[in-house]
Amino acid sequence: MFTFSGINKDELATYINDHTPRLSAIYNLINTHTPAQGKVLDIGAKPYVLSYMLHKAGFHYTGIGVSQEKKDLREDPIQACEIVPTSNQPFTVNLKDNHHDIPLTIYETNIELNTWPFPKEYFDTLVWTETLEHLTFDPSFAWHQANIILRNQGILIFSVPNALYWIRAIQLLLGKNIDDPYSWHGPFGRHNRLYTTTEILTLAKLHGFEPISLTTQTFLPEHISSGSRVLRNLINLVSTIFGKRKGKTIVAVFQKVRESKEVIRPSFLYH
Repeated sequence: MFTFSGINKDELATYINDHTPRLSAIYNLINTHTPAQGKVLDIGAKPYVLSYMLHKAGFHYTGIGVSQEKKDLREDPIQACEIVPTSNQPFTVNLKDNHHDIPLTIYETNIELNTWPFPKEYFDTLVWTETLEHLTFDPSFAWHQANIILRNQGILIFSVPNALYWIRAIQLLLGKNIDDPYSWHGPFGRHNRLYTTTEILTLAKLHGFEPISLTTQTFLPEHISSGSRVLRNLINLVSTIFGKRKGKTIVAVFQKVRESKEVIRPSFLYH
């Protein structure tokens, strides 16, 4: 366990329990496809659990994230709801574990508005997980920028919630609204757009990436009751029977095969 300034330890422990299986899978993909001490950019770093794992593994780590300034709709709706270019400047997050202080370099960059502040073809691997669904208006711009800063033949490790997760269909049939509620943290605090595997493949290919692998998976929390685990495993089994594109999370490994010359905004996503 590690801590950093301003973190609620109980919230961090809950996050680690809920997300460690997914983060472990992502970490294994990074470790498989990235050279030793390779340059890795983590897009959407906070709360820095994966950051911590990558730093400990010896990768040359950089993150994109938000500053420590708290934004809360209940306290300041204007500030919480602003969608503007950010500073594009680095700041340091100091993680503390039992043995070390670990400084992480994080850039405050609005990935839909800012030109990303890194040299062209600089990184060996980009890690872009559970972030695309939070974007509010121009995800294609972010895909284009990701291509620019990744070296030729470099790797993009990617995940996003699956719009076709079969449980969502059951919830609709039961009369449940499956849309996310509004967030006290403003527009970026909720899922604004989910994607299908076909849509993700289209966006990737339009911006110079080809898939090495693409699956959907349903990750279980680390610690749940035995009854809940049996039920979840049954759900996963049914999900597999319904089709390989129906798991909860889309997980993909893409390779940059050509330079993205421009932002391409497909009609299925913009109107």
